[in-house]
Amino acid sequence: ENPAEIHYMMGDTYTEMNRLPDAIQAFIKTLDSYDRAARTVPDFVPEAYYKLGILYYRGKNYPKALETLKAAKELFPKSEFKDWNGYMVADILTRLTDKDQATAELNKVLQSETADDLLKKVAESKLKIMDWEKKFKEFL
Repeated sequence: ENPAEIHYMMGDTYTEMNRLPDAIQAFIKTLDSYDRAARTVPDFVPEAYYKLGILYYRGKNYPKALETLKAAKELFPKSEFKDWNGYMVADILTRLTDKDQATAELNKVLQSETADDLLKKVAESKLKIMDWEKKFKEFL
C-alpha cells in the first residue's frame, strides 16, 4: 500500500544482508517516493535519511555521507538520531581534514541536553585525541 515504506523495509533487509549498494538504492527510493503532501512525515523517513548517511559512511563515501547527514539534521532537527548524527558529522569532517569544524560539531554534542552520557564521553575522548594529535603532530 505504501511504496516508500516497502523500500524502507527493503533497505533494512539489504543492510542486514550486508548488501550496501542495494540498501543505499532502497533508501534513496524511500526518500524519492514518500508522500510529501502528507500532513505528518512517517517515522521511517527521517530514519531513512540517517541510515542512508550511515551507509555512505560505511562505504567510505564521506562527502556523500556528510551531505546526507547534514540534510537529515536540517530537515529533522528533533530526531532521536540528531546527537549521534553530530558525532558522525564530526568524524567525517576529521577524515576530510576539517578539524576546526569537527571540533565545533563535537562541542555541540557535549553541550547537547539530549545526548546520552556514553555519546558525550565518546565526543570528549575524540576531542582529547584530536588535541593530542595537534600537540604532537611533529612526532607522528
